[in-house]
Amino acid sequence: MAIRRYGQHFLTDANIVRRIVEASGVGQDDAVLEIGPGRGILTRALAESASKVLTVEIDRRLHALLVEEGLPSNVELIRASALDIEPETLSEKLGADWKLVANLPYEITARTLERFLPMRAETGKGPTSITLMLQKEVGERIVAKRGEMSRLAVFCGYYASSRVIFDVPAGAFSPPPKVRSCVVRLDLRSGVPLTGPQEAVFFRLLSAGFSEKRRQLKNTLASVLGPAAADRLREAGIAPEARPEETSLEQWITLAQQV
Repeated sequence: MAIRRYGQHFLTDANIVRRIVEASGVGQDDAVLEIGPGRGILTRALAESASKVLTVEIDRRLHALLVEEGLPSNVELIRASALDIEPETLSEKLGADWKLVANLPYEITARTLERFLPMRAETGKGPTSITLMLQKEVGERIVAKRGEMSRLAVFCGYYASSRVIFDVPAGAFSPPPKVRSCVVRLDLRSGVPLTGPQEAVFFRLLSAGFSEKRRQLKNTLASVLGPAAADRLREAGIAPEARPEETSLEQWITLAQQV
């Protein structure tokens, strides 16, 4: 039985599982981190393609079930919150380069991306790609373009290129979710555009700019840019009257570089 507080919807469609593995690009030389194996249907499919799978389950009952039923020999199962595992531990178990694949509880999508997308930039080790089953509305926010930008889209775009691979019907799960689902893949960039103080300013700008999305940037960014906010925005090629959803990743980066 699914536990509501963990947002569990178990994937049951073998064809969807096969498509997720194909979308992830996992091959025989790849190590994989899987978050939330549930009953193990995706875990076992990943094990057939990957060299090693580290799968992390927080639910005590599901962990016990997977131990009882057994998993392939190249799968290591641990009971923990994936958000709490240290990067050093992941490197020890998976090596410097690995792929993240998960049918995530939808409530932790943003926290998962905020945790794992910066890892390579911060440590030099981590995921080379992230393939997630998630709520379609969130997937659309991740891949949004200028005119419909979200803070999540800018954040993800800073670290990776992303695309929606395919939609998933509610009938592929048990119990069926009340929201639409999709599979998104994010491929990590070899490097990030900013470092040090400029990067810190970039994220301060994002937080301020998207804190009140209906207000013009010349107003919301005054706390970071000061009284010359309008001039700073013009120098970065941004209209002072623009709103955050109208501002591209490249413009945010340019603005941070000029501050």
